[in-house]
Amino acid sequence: EPDTERALEHCEESLIAAWRKEAGTTGGEHSTLLDRVAEDLERQLERQIHFEGLMDALQEWLDLRHHAAEETFPALDSHEVELLISGKASTYNSTGGRVRQYGPGDAVWPAPGRKDRTASVIADEPCRTAVLTRDTLDWLEQHETQLVLKLYRYLLASVSSNAPEAGGQRNED
Repeated sequence: EPDTERALEHCEESLIAAWRKEAGTTGGEHSTLLDRVAEDLERQLERQIHFEGLMDALQEWLDLRHHAAEETFPALDSHEVELLISGKASTYNSTGGRVRQYGPGDAVWPAPGRKDRTASVIADEPCRTAVLTRDTLDWLEQHETQLVLKLYRYLLASVSSNAPEAGGQRNED
């Protein structure tokens, strides 16, 4: 080509033509992939919006905590709730195998589906969490019934789906 601008343009055209040819021979798999993930992405975005609204509504009752990468989360009373606001964390069983990974919006404690009581939750990266203590939950149940019901519905929906679209990634190692 006479100059670099024209050479770059020729390369772009070649790449686009190759992509179009491949897309045409694969039966439109590129668009099928987008169709398959679009619903999951939409559901995850709706869940995140719901979670952020819930955190805003509960803001005055939340005990915010920070966990450094590789820090073990302290176990909570079984009637307390810890929600992951940012970062990632994982639950490990007593043999050190990862059982589940959590992302923003997931309840870390109580760990959903946790049968092994010796499990530990460890921050995969720096995390920020919000804790609702037993006393706070008791108070909310008495004075903010609708709000605490929204929280419990959110938690039940996350646990009942127990699937990647619920936020936490299951690992069946």
